[in-house]
Amino acid sequence: MRFSELVNIQELRELCENFTTATGAVTAILDLEGNILIATGWQDICTRFHRLHETTAKRCLESDTSLAGSLQQGQNYAFYKCQNCLHDVAVPIKIRGEHVANFFTGQFFTTPPDREFFVRQAETFGFDKKAYLDALDKVPIFSETKIKAMAEFFIGLAQLIGEIGWAKKELTEANQTLRKHQEHLEDLVSERTAQLKAAKDEAESANRAKSAFLASMSHELRTPLNAVIGFSRLMNHNPAATAEQKECLGIINQSGEHLLNLINNVLDLSKIEAGRGELEEREFDLHHLLHEIQSLMHVRAVEKGLDFSVRLPPDLPRYLNCDQGKLRQILINLAGNAIKYTRHGQILVRATAMPGESPTRTRVKFEVSDTGPGIGPADYERIFQPFVQLSDRAANEPGSGLGLAICKQHVELMGGQLALESTLGKGSVFYFEIPAGVPTGTPPPTTLAHAQVVGLAAGQPRHRILIAEDQRENRMLLRRILQPLDFDLREATQGQEAVAISAQWHPHLIWMDIRMPVMDGLEATRRIKAAATGANTKIIALTAHALEEERRHILAAGCDEVIRKPYREAELFEAMARHLHLKYTYASPPAATGRPAGEWSPARLVALPPILARRLRQAVIELDTTETHKLISQIAALDEGSGATLETLANRLEYDRLLTILESTQEGLFTEK
Repeated sequence: MRFSELVNIQELRELCENFTTATGAVTAILDLEGNILIATGWQDICTRFHRLHETTAKRCLESDTSLAGSLQQGQNYAFYKCQNCLHDVAVPIKIRGEHVANFFTGQFFTTPPDREFFVRQAETFGFDKKAYLDALDKVPIFSETKIKAMAEFFIGLAQLIGEIGWAKKELTEANQTLRKHQEHLEDLVSERTAQLKAAKDEAESANRAKSAFLASMSHELRTPLNAVIGFSRLMNHNPAATAEQKECLGIINQSGEHLLNLINNVLDLSKIEAGRGELEEREFDLHHLLHEIQSLMHVRAVEKGLDFSVRLPPDLPRYLNCDQGKLRQILINLAGNAIKYTRHGQILVRATAMPGESPTRTRVKFEVSDTGPGIGPADYERIFQPFVQLSDRAANEPGSGLGLAICKQHVELMGGQLALESTLGKGSVFYFEIPAGVPTGTPPPTTLAHAQVVGLAAGQPRHRILIAEDQRENRMLLRRILQPLDFDLREATQGQEAVAISAQWHPHLIWMDIRMPVMDGLEATRRIKAAATGANTKIIALTAHALEEERRHILAAGCDEVIRKPYREAELFEAMARHLHLKYTYASPPAATGRPAGEWSPARLVALPPILARRLRQAVIELDTTETHKLISQIAALDEGSGATLETLANRLEYDRLLTILESTQEGLFTEK
């Protein structure tokens, strides 16, 4: 098993260069034959002096040999001070227990160097004294604490490199098998599921490593994740899937989402540290966002025997204008940490409107409190640093140690400060206050995140849609999502083919991948938009590129919108609705009594006592689950069918749909979903 066959050396070299730029530490990766595969940031004192003189070079070789020998004896890492007085650290890279390469860092001091020693060394070996001492001044000094942290990080990084190398090898072999046996696809589904389950287990182990190098590998990781997450969701919608299969698919999907979250965390941290963090402000429904967080977190809390609640005061603005994505990530990270480390009691998320500058500007304070073990004052600042996890806090879930660091940076980018109050043995409160706009016009539409699109509403023309994507599995996924809506579909495997099909077939909309062979998606978009036949064609980019500046380049090329992989089906349907003015039909919630879901209509709620509907609506807004179920039981006594349908939505935590139904009832608007 050769290390160079399992990883992309060029991409790994770029990652090491980024690490050296960020930390000042040199890196090197050597195979077991002593070949240097990667070397970044080496100090001038070594490259221009020590390794060029026969005597000092022997000392360097002695250090390399000693470190390699220690690793062959099974040590987790080796630390050595060479006779040239510089320190080195080495970590073994193992794949499935097999030692395949070594990761080195070094050429640093642990204490200020003895300049007289280096002056004598310059005189002894005939070095240019001034140049030699200038090189000496560039050598970093690392504390023992930092060296230990770096060693632990490199151990995790080495593990992650090995695991991803093996996973890449397995994934390549699995895809080759899949292409050779397309005619037996149904038989291979179960085998592929088992392979993905095994890959998921390995990915979870790899995710525990503290790594920053996933940032530059975003495209390579997001592309297969798009297929893994997308197909698991599609298969989970299949009514023929058994409960056991749905459970396995849920595990695959959950694990894929977890890996995606880790990648996004590292990308966010990389952008922040590089000064490229940007706000993406837009209008959104704050109440809906908090309902969504309640839905996402409630199940995790209940599984641990915890109470989880979200409190919305009556004067809290429903609609805000700020960065919804970052706010959502902050609240989910804080709530997730609270659940992770709390064993008994409750977690509370609270939002409070503060006095604003004007009727169109306000400030909102968010708090996440728990009854966990608490945090000592000595750790108040340290806990917000990247890759820091308190050693005395046991958690049963994996984590990267990046969540709080990213939360802090996002809050500051949004104009606030993330703060902490905590008492050991009683719990903690994380809180922040951010400015936001208050929209005065028509409120933005609220997305029904749980509504499954099953078809097009009657009376709409049939649209031609082109899928331009070089990855077969991603073309297949997109086709599987769109086919039930009876679109006229065609496919292109590269940009030049997409241009030709567009000129001849005139599609209404093109789903355009960006990275493709022969001609990429950017050039294909420019040519299609420049042609008279394609000027009005809607082009939506589907890309695994994750940085905001890449999004701007894509829009500048002529794309009408950008959707990042891995995407959700709802994102695709919402984009098509915006650009093609489509209207959909949706799957009805299953009735608990066994009746066909189509028999029930929201209009039946009009016959109920108005005070009962108003009380239920208020309980849903306040996310009071106890009161919600109590009121639904009262409704069931009056109308069994309505009670069963509402109870199903409440049990599935689909509070957004429940609130939409109740609000439409209050307004007299009854739309079948």
